[in-house]
Amino acid sequence: MREMERCLVECIIHHQRILRFAMELENVFNPSMLAQLLISVMLFCLSFVQVIVSPLMSLRMVTVLGILTYASVELFMFCWFCEQLSSEGVAVQQAAYDSEWYNASLRYRHLVRFLIQRAQRPPEITAGKFFALSLERFKQVVQVSYSYFTVLMRNGEF
Repeated sequence: MREMERCLVECIIHHQRILRFAMELENVFNPSMLAQLLISVMLFCLSFVQVIVSPLMSLRMVTVLGILTYASVELFMFCWFCEQLSSEGVAVQQAAYDSEWYNASLRYRHLVRFLIQRAQRPPEITAGKFFALSLERFKQVVQVSYSYFTVLMRNGEF
């Protein structure tokens, strides 16, 4: 039983280190992620316009499609990794709950409760502390970009 407690304490210490590292990442990247999202919205919107006004299969169109693809993949990768970070944080809580803590010592049960409480707020990387990056956020950026594009096209302001 002592071995289980020792192992759980090591897991808790490791989890706390990961959370501290995630907080450092958040502090470093949140301003640049906000800029990345705002620039991506503008880039997507203007790229959509360029694709529409460029002659079919022209060098200009191919270049714009390449830039659009690159920007999409870049933003998607940021959002995907942030989603993974949050998902793994939720998995820690679930794994602690799924353990046989109810058959363990009182100290072990307290340690599991501490771990579950600490893991209730999974780590996340935000865009300027406004909202967390995720695959859902990526989808919203593309949707907003397309909405701005349609407004530009409807008003003929391109």
